[in-house]
Amino acid sequence: MKQLIIIALGFICFQVNAESLYLQQIKTSLPDAEMLEKSLELIKDHKEIKILADLEVPPFHKRGAVEDSLTNSFCTVCHLSPPHSKNLRARTFLNMHTQYIACETCHFQPENTELSYQWLDYTLQKTVEPKATLFRQPVIDGEGNPQPHKTNTFQKIAPFYQGETVAIFQSHGFAKQTQKDWKAATDQQKASYRAKIHAPLTTDGRECQACHQKQQPLLNLSALGATPQQIRKIQTHIVPQFFKRYDSDDQKIKINRLLK
Repeated sequence: MKQLIIIALGFICFQVNAESLYLQQIKTSLPDAEMLEKSLELIKDHKEIKILADLEVPPFHKRGAVEDSLTNSFCTVCHLSPPHSKNLRARTFLNMHTQYIACETCHFQPENTELSYQWLDYTLQKTVEPKATLFRQPVIDGEGNPQPHKTNTFQKIAPFYQGETVAIFQSHGFAKQTQKDWKAATDQQKASYRAKIHAPLTTDGRECQACHQKQQPLLNLSALGATPQQIRKIQTHIVPQFFKRYDSDDQKIKINRLLK
């Protein structure tokens, strides 16, 4: 265990080109023995998951072409895309959110730190001007008719700190070096890398009601460009309300309750 702690301390000295808040916290994090031991256990228990191509269950179900909008995210250096698989009840909805919500928006929640949220283009690596057409919900014209539009799944709502993005891109020197070091690392070294990278993050992410509510929503949807109609649809969405009725994972889902 001492060896794990020494490796973790050594990881602090890693040199990077830029300093996002998340990267700063990775560098200064000091995982304790319990965290390192748990990380080592996960490394040893890890099994590769193969995604089947051309998955089809005739005559109704066939996987269509899906654009991998997480391709430039540091998270998918290790995690699958789409990343959510454990929560059988909500994983489809969580994976859908990755097309317009950055991983860090849900999983980076530093204490006593005020973050802002902006649209970030993960391809161009720059902010995007807020506008209604960035949201999935249709824009309603002056006559009350919905105007469908296509969204760019590489443009996501992401956290910022003091004007700088929290996100780390795969093109960043830290991400590239991490991939290189991981390939040559022992299980113990991998455990220390994993523990430090995950130390600033929360495993479970935010609850649906963090955004889908009227009183104190996490996101300022108006500042992000949403129209009043879009804001109302997002904050009163029926699916988060549906999930809120269930207190435990073993409760059965009854689809007819979704209609109530």
